[in-house]
Amino acid sequence: MPCLNSKHTAANLTSKDKQALIADATDPDFWQRVNHSRVEMVMLTMPQHMQNIFALEQLKASGYKGQVTAIANYPDQQKELEEMGVNSTYNFYLEAGSGFAEHVKQKLFS
Repeated sequence: MPCLNSKHTAANLTSKDKQALIADATDPDFWQRVNHSRVEMVMLTMPQHMQNIFALEQLKASGYKGQVTAIANYPDQQKELEEMGVNSTYNFYLEAGSGFAEHVKQKLFS
């Protein structure tokens, strides 16, 4: 069940028979209220690195044992998240560049 901060995105998912809720993953009480048995993976995608760190700390304190992925802007942020137990990180800037190049290749050279 995705935790979203956009009513539009939540409505779009629920219209497709998906479970979603609107919440703030940095809210200290949020992870205590989540039924962990129904959560397979958490994706931390807040724009500020420290928001992801704080949410990860809250998530761990709540006893969550499932998979966690997170975005980062720089390699040192990826390393920090991985050292804290994140299973997979995504370098937003590095991947954005390669994604943009792939997009241009498809549009201009296909």
